[in-house]
Amino acid sequence: MRGEAVVRLWWLAGWSVIVSWGQRVVYEWDFATEEAFRVWRTSWQWEQRDVQQGTASWTRQYGGCVRLDVEGAPGVVDFWTTLPIDLQFGDVVEVTFVVKEATEPKGGFSLIVGPARPHGHIQRLNVSVPEPGKYTVRQPIYQSRFVKGTPIGVQVRVWPGRLTLYLCEIRVVRSGW
Repeated sequence: MRGEAVVRLWWLAGWSVIVSWGQRVVYEWDFATEEAFRVWRTSWQWEQRDVQQGTASWTRQYGGCVRLDVEGAPGVVDFWTTLPIDLQFGDVVEVTFVVKEATEPKGGFSLIVGPARPHGHIQRLNVSVPEPGKYTVRQPIYQSRFVKGTPIGVQVRVWPGRLTLYLCEIRVVRSGW
């Protein structure tokens, strides 16, 4: 994270990670261990019609991450869980991932939060990268209706061809002390 201070402070409740002055990580899904992978699902979560379902598996590559493979025309894999906390307006969801080849123009992925009940609110950040590498993308939360139990995850897609994405971690960052 270029230009951001990363320090650890001791709080009465334990360790907290400060990612930038006035920001802290309030929840983290770190896929460094296979155990973290097991609570996530690959069943259809977001609307899909006539597509080939991709796969998700845990791998030791890149320090431990989830390997998401899709193939087809189109091919999609939904990898999701539910929020263990309420998201607040202004929170930022960060996704760190690795790709061995460019995702443009054949595919990419979306970070999706929602649909939230009862109105079906959803936030989606569509991501496609022009070259291989490790990336962190950030999605500010501008809806205040994402409560504990709301679906959150990524949807990897390709049209046509094959795409592999390595998901390293997802974090929720909150402003304020």
